[in-house]
Amino acid sequence: KEVGMDRKVRMMNLVAAYPYLLRHHIRHGCLCEEAGERIPEEHRLLLEDPLKTLETRFEGDKIDGLTRSNASPSLPRDKCYVDKRKLPWNLFDYFSTQRLARTQNRPLWACDRIGREIMAIPYGPNFSSRERLVMLTAVDKLTNAIGECERIHQTAVPLNYARHSLRSLTLFLFT
Repeated sequence: KEVGMDRKVRMMNLVAAYPYLLRHHIRHGCLCEEAGERIPEEHRLLLEDPLKTLETRFEGDKIDGLTRSNASPSLPRDKCYVDKRKLPWNLFDYFSTQRLARTQNRPLWACDRIGREIMAIPYGPNFSSRERLVMLTAVDKLTNAIGECERIHQTAVPLNYARHSLRSLTLFLFT
């Protein structure tokens, strides 16, 4: 009763969008199925992605002698257009979609919005600090999952391991 139907729908949409946003955040590059030119102008949304990712095997992930921490904004950027009619973009209103498109860490933005929605719920007979704490703990677990996925994604595979795996797979396929 204290939560309200509008807030409940907004929170459910944020939770539903979280896996899509996490996937797009972890896998660098544009994950849209079609080219931006094919999407009608009124349904096209430009995502402001961070610097283009270049795969290297060097420590510090250097880009033309610069590390990512001191890379300049003049380095190439990917233009990623998504269709606002598809998931997860169709789950948000116009203003939220625009803010989400400008955000660098979209799954963290979703967790922050869920937390703000939970904090805005007034106390009542059916909603106390205990329920709020349980819900915020679940949001904290989602936030920690973002960091864990980023750590796994950024961990380099040792070259000897990669070579050994490739040789083992080749041997297995030819036998």
